[in-house]
Amino acid sequence: MKETVGKVENNTVYKNIESVKSINDKREELEIDKLPSPEEFIETWNETSWCTTTNFYEPLKKVTIKFKKLDSDAIIPSYKSEFASGFDLSSIEDKLIKPFEVVNIKTGLSIEIGRKDLELQIRPRSGLGKIGLTVINTPGTVDNDYRGEICVLLIKLTPGDYQINKGDRIAQGVIMPVINAPYVTIIESKDLSETNRGSGGFGSTGKN
Repeated sequence: MKETVGKVENNTVYKNIESVKSINDKREELEIDKLPSPEEFIETWNETSWCTTTNFYEPLKKVTIKFKKLDSDAIIPSYKSEFASGFDLSSIEDKLIKPFEVVNIKTGLSIEIGRKDLELQIRPRSGLGKIGLTVINTPGTVDNDYRGEICVLLIKLTPGDYQINKGDRIAQGVIMPVINAPYVTIIESKDLSETNRGSGGFGSTGKN
């Protein structure tokens, strides 16, 4: 289905193909014939919410994130600036990280995200990246239905040991939209559609 853009008003949620068809039938009324320009987006921000998708429409609205302390030393994250994308995750243990060693660090937290179409991603902190300390599986995925402890896999990519102390901020968490299991059908197929690219990979499109 061709991607469309919808203007969602009064917290109306459009989640299925039938709703999308209904919206398309009212294209002129809802003014969804084209993507809004950045200027139009800003002008309409206080009145409506815009979103693009293939199969459903969601308002841009606030979501509640619940953190549960699994350890008394755990630190509940918070956003540090008005438009911050991520919140810092902190260690509950002391760990020495040697060069090229992967270390699993506990945060003492579990999470519940208040919308089923969102996930938590674990990403490196830029301040630690400057010294070669990063999240090895970045972005780490915390599934929406996971209720276990959030842990961070760190690796030191530069010479010299690095000491992680209890309470240190070790990574950042970012809440991201995701197309998860309820919206996907996986099937086995003997044939796939042909494309100009075909099986080209590993730099097949060129160096520059």
